Amino acid sequence: QFEFTLPVVTEECSYVIRWNRSDDIQQVAQVFVQEHNIHPDEVPNLVFALQRHAATVMGSLGKSCNEPTSESVVNGTVAEVEDNESGLEAQSRKLEEMGLG
Repeated sequence: QFEFTLPVVTEECSYVIRWNRSDDIQQVAQVFVQEHNIHPDEVPNLVFALQRHAATVMGSLGKSCNEPTSESVVNGTVAEVEDNESGLEAQSRKLEEMGLG
C-alpha cells in the first residue's frame, strides 16, 4: 500500500503515480516518465507536483481548514484551499498547466 497517489493526465492516457514518504521523489518521477514514455524534460515538473501533493496531504493531517499550512503559502500569499470533491480535477488541471496533460 502506498502513502500517496496522484493522477497524471497526458494527451494519450491517464495514469496514477503512487509512492511512499521514504521514496526518492526524483527517482519515482524518472521511473514513471520512462515507464510511460513521457518526455524526460517533464521530470522537474513531475517532481514539483509530487512534492506539492505530498506536502498538501501531510499538512492537511491535523490542521484545521482555516489554518494556513506551509504548503499552502506560495510566494507570500495563502493559496485557496480546495474542497475534496474537486481535488482530483484541480490536480489534473495543474498538471495540464505544467505541460503534463
